[in-house]
Amino acid sequence: VNGNGVYVPTTFDPTISLAENQSPVVVPVHRTVDATDFSMPILLVEEAGKEGFFTCDSQALFKAGSKESSVTLRFDPEAVEIGETYYCNLLLSDDTNAANYGLTSLEISIMFDPWKRLGVAYWRDDIFGNLFGLDVLYPETECVAYEHMNIKGYYKIQEVYTPAFAG
Repeated sequence: VNGNGVYVPTTFDPTISLAENQSPVVVPVHRTVDATDFSMPILLVEEAGKEGFFTCDSQALFKAGSKESSVTLRFDPEAVEIGETYYCNLLLSDDTNAANYGLTSLEISIMFDPWKRLGVAYWRDDIFGNLFGLDVLYPETECVAYEHMNIKGYYKIQEVYTPAFAG
């Protein structure tokens, strides 16, 4: 382990689809050694020609006994253009305290992905009922339906497989 063994967990998804007026993005930062207070310097590298779009904390601050911290990536949601993707890199800039294994840099992409909530829909499943022998052969459950605001006729549903689905 290098120093404090600081890293970005691989469970964080760096591809971010923003809802309307969503800001900021909180990036988790972890460490393996938690004996003392520690601050890990963070370097923000923006894409050429778009400097100043993002700002972020200059350090991830850890308290003694804590293995988790975060860095807040900020931007003006009003400046985000529909269909445009914005990129930046966050770097843990102290090599003596960065983890030997794990993410010490992260490329983040952000785009505005506007969806309009349509309301409650119903999902009928014809795979899992058969496959897992559920009490109901074709279970049906409520879910939330959305339509893409810029691509008419493009829909998505959420919250399909909840505990209520299993009966």
